[in-house]
Amino acid sequence: MRQRDVGLQFALVKEILDPKAQKQQVEEKIKAVEERNNLFLENAARMDIHSYMQKEDEMAVTTTSNRSVSQLSLSFDAFRQA
Repeated sequence: MRQRDVGLQFALVKEILDPKAQKQQVEEKIKAVEERNNLFLENAARMDIHSYMQKEDEMAVTTTSNRSVSQLSLSFDAFRQA
């Protein structure tokens, strides 16, 4: 065996057997999952906000058009009575 191969094998075995290295790998994986989860939650919140704003806009348009119709009929009734 070459010395380079032995050094590579030693590094791999040390990484497998070293609890600190394993702990670091697990922590990195946890951090990556948390970041992905946070991104998912942020996107879901943005979608909820967008949906809420669209509903508010639709309600404002509906309310405005209903007021216009009622005001128009009141004006027409007042015109007929005069």
